[in-house]
Amino acid sequence: MANLLRPLRVVGRYSIYQPFASGGMATVHLAHMTGSAGFSRVVAVKRMKQEFAHDSSFATMFQDEATLAARVLHPNVVATLDVVRDQGELMIVMEYVRGIALRQLMEGAFNGAYRIPVDMALSIMGGVLEGLHAAHTVRGDDGKLLGLVHRDISPPNILVGRDGVPKIVDFGIAKAFSKLHVTATHEVRGKLSYMPPERLLQRPSDHRGDIFACGVVLWEMLAARKRYVGANVGEVANAILTTDPPALHSLRADVPSELDRVLLRATARDPEARYGTAEAMLADLERLGNFASKRALSLWLSDVAATLLGEHEDLTRKIRAQHREFEDELSGVEPGIESTFVEPLPQEETRTLVLKEMPLRSEPEREPATLAFQSPARFPQAISEDEIATRTLRKHGALEPHTRSSEPNAPTVQVAGTKPHLGLLLVALLSVVLALVTALILRAFSA
Repeated sequence: MANLLRPLRVVGRYSIYQPFASGGMATVHLAHMTGSAGFSRVVAVKRMKQEFAHDSSFATMFQDEATLAARVLHPNVVATLDVVRDQGELMIVMEYVRGIALRQLMEGAFNGAYRIPVDMALSIMGGVLEGLHAAHTVRGDDGKLLGLVHRDISPPNILVGRDGVPKIVDFGIAKAFSKLHVTATHEVRGKLSYMPPERLLQRPSDHRGDIFACGVVLWEMLAARKRYVGANVGEVANAILTTDPPALHSLRADVPSELDRVLLRATARDPEARYGTAEAMLADLERLGNFASKRALSLWLSDVAATLLGEHEDLTRKIRAQHREFEDELSGVEPGIESTFVEPLPQEETRTLVLKEMPLRSEPEREPATLAFQSPARFPQAISEDEIATRTLRKHGALEPHTRSSEPNAPTVQVAGTKPHLGLLLVALLSVVLALVTALILRAFSA
């Protein structure tokens, strides 16, 4: 295939392809996970950006994210599947959500392409609140609450699946109160427009900051505009601290006044005046009785975002098809041919293969083929230290291939330039000479 999309990198059982999203400290790539017995699936892999790769504090925060997020098991939270450390780089393997970011959905509403119906907005926010409640109440191994807080609830970090299920992603700046590293004192991270006043004022904050952000996001979904605006960061911060945006029912006739009361409480400047839990806010929203079903949300999303969803589906299909062809190309390499676009790395550098854009080429037939992909599942395997040593010695002419044993993949080697029967003859001759010399010495002493 002339335009075969080769993985940018293969790490263990993950073939990492092109990035499809980028955040403040990481890029998110599509990847193909391969397992035994033909198992495979498309996943998302978050990789730390190069400028942060050698910063130990960022690396610690990145790893903390995965450690915490993996404890949250809920349909409305993107699942963390694996954490991979390779050559000083940390990568988080996550569930790939077939859908779009709420930010993309809101952009269409902001541009006047459509209006997000009240029941759809409530359904999306209801899922977010359910996921947040699960995260806020997660417990450690000792049974105590971890105090997990997202601290960056915003439209880019809310995904709406094609199946009508909203999911929270990116606990990149999550903070727990025990046993975890936290960001530097007074360091403000996150998107300013959704920050609660206490964080702007550098006061202690907790899970109620997430509830504030949920209120802002829901208001913006229905108002089709930003809640807090300003010409610069200072003006936006001042708006959060001092201004009261208009009630939604004054902007949209289909918004009940009860919803405004819920939002007023959720976005109260004083944390003590807000909802104490995400579940409490969800209960008040549910009392409005106007939630769209998952099926209805799925159908509406397919209608207003058909192009974006289609692009995602086309990309995942392409990844699957090209990954199969990539595997077939490797598995079809005949003996005597070495894969030149795969460079095996030493075992201590973990199971990583760096891929190059090079054609396959034939090697001289003086030695058996050495292929990087040999397992039935056809995913990269670690190369043993013995095999690395053998290859190095062969390269320098110190070893040559010998007849294979009956056990598959168990080659034997011998000293170059020697034959088995000649070696035995030399040993026998040396034994005879040694015996004669010993006899002569004894006879001399006896005389």
